[in-house]
Amino acid sequence: MIFLITALAVYGLSSLLTSYDGLWGMFKTLRDKYPNSALQCTVCTSVWVAVPTMLLAYFCLPVVLPFAIVGVVIVLERVS
Repeated sequence: MIFLITALAVYGLSSLLTSYDGLWGMFKTLRDKYPNSALQCTVCTSVWVAVPTMLLAYFCLPVVLPFAIVGVVIVLERVS
């Protein structure tokens, strides 16, 4: 169960960083600042997001749960 929650959280965070503007355009600004970085690819970003998310899930699962919910919402949005 923790693996599924962590995987959804990683997907949610990676999608937020690579595809959405974020609050006050902060993710877009970050992507524009580093145009040829891993922030252009969801899969590449997920590699770097996975380790800290896994550690957070291991030590403090409630911190990761909102990002897992975001991951589910993004999956449902892309499916429909």
